[in-house]
Amino acid sequence: MDNDPPTITATASPAPNAAGWNNTDVTVTFTCDDATSGVATCPAPVVVSAEGASQVISGTATDRAGNTATASVTVSLDKTRPVITATASPAPNAAGWNRSDVTVSFTCTDALSGVAVCPEPFLVTTESASQVISGTATDRAGNTASASVTVKLDKTPPSLAITSPANLTLTAGANTIAAKATDVAGNEQ
Repeated sequence: MDNDPPTITATASPAPNAAGWNNTDVTVTFTCDDATSGVATCPAPVVVSAEGASQVISGTATDRAGNTATASVTVSLDKTRPVITATASPAPNAAGWNRSDVTVSFTCTDALSGVAVCPEPFLVTTESASQVISGTATDRAGNTASASVTVKLDKTPPSLAITSPANLTLTAGANTIAAKATDVAGNEQ
């Protein structure tokens, strides 16, 4: 006579992260035992590949006497990267340059597990022809995505040098002054 149900445990592999999420497919396996009449059926492993929060995966074990027991595990699966955008403020001029400090801000979203990390704004104060400012967003499942913006910053006004007439004195009939403008990057006009 066997009036006792079998034992069954459900195990998810890989285990979820500290936030309770996985970012790769999860295999749920069942371990069954029955000390009296023996196990008649034990569920086969189940692969969870569909994204979703709080998916309950259950299995039922039956012993040879017909007693049953059920075990389940909850799987939250997010395989999709978060969305991140980088924006420079103020926006550059038509030539792609800024002449004052630039703040690069990041906007992050994640439709399933939610955003865990979004970069803080970054202030660009150093003059340069090409500074790439990058940030990485991480969702609660551990998926990451990056975005960047290139900042060209020139806060130094150009210098102007009169080249003709040499002594800076105009004579009668002369109506032309020649000058050379140079900016910090060495461009001349």
